[in-house]
Amino acid sequence: MTLVVAVGCILAACPVRRGDTVAQWIVVVTRFALRSRWTTLAIQLEGDALTLRRGASVTTTLRALRHVGRLDLSGHDAVVTGQLRDLLGALAVTAEGGHVTQLVTMTHDGATTMVASSRGGDLSGWELPTSAPLFGTSSGQRLVRESWRSVRTIDGVYRVGRIVTFRPDGGQSLLEALQCTGVPSTLVVQYQIVSSARAPRIVGRAVHRRGVDESATRALGFRRSAQSDRALARLALREASVAAGHTLVRIAVYLIVTGETAAAVRQGVSRITSVAKDDGTLLQWGKGRQAQWFLWALPGGLQW
Repeated sequence: MTLVVAVGCILAACPVRRGDTVAQWIVVVTRFALRSRWTTLAIQLEGDALTLRRGASVTTTLRALRHVGRLDLSGHDAVVTGQLRDLLGALAVTAEGGHVTQLVTMTHDGATTMVASSRGGDLSGWELPTSAPLFGTSSGQRLVRESWRSVRTIDGVYRVGRIVTFRPDGGQSLLEALQCTGVPSTLVVQYQIVSSARAPRIVGRAVHRRGVDESATRALGFRRSAQSDRALARLALREASVAAGHTLVRIAVYLIVTGETAAAVRQGVSRITSVAKDDGTLLQWGKGRQAQWFLWALPGGLQW
């Protein structure tokens, strides 16, 4: 019996191609089989205040910036970056921190950037939105139907991917390649801002924990790998940055491919996957978890 349990534990811990273990894969399949395929989402947009409700609710301040030509040619990209940096910094000095969602929607007609924040900021030049991101309405309800590889609403079909690993540092932006695929999609960056009072303690504990692990590894006679050296260097740099007064931010990046049909979405996913692979960026497409990831990618990170 003990041997059977041991073999079962070993098999459950084995990784599969998608990056999860066998046990995690079984949990995903079981949850997908047992839960309802339908999710009801309430939407209310009044001025710049967007409220999304599904069980719990989240309210954010939403602003839109419509791109006319390339922002970098006019220098407006630096202005937008400065505005976002100031917004994150303003949330960091509060007692509880905050949350900011940046959504860049790319269509054949151009691009629109939206920013949703837990508190309003000075975003001069930005407009009041006319509808909620990813939805063609400013109020009402949306039924979201989940399938194994996508979700569907009256507005279209969506497939949600999550960036797991960025490519090595280079001369261009980490997300630039994914914004130039020609595929109708929305790139979502979720920022969880840690308050400046808590940030030093968090990075300090992380550095201490990593240092203890490294000391134990050396004491057992194992050499440090290049990956371990790189991780430790990143932690040390993060600690130094926080000590210098920079904002500590946790980031999650989602990519939502949109289309009128499932076939159009599949073609878009294939195109983006190929571009990401060539760029050295690793994407996961959330099979069996599309409804959850879709909610997480909405403004405010609903149900995080």
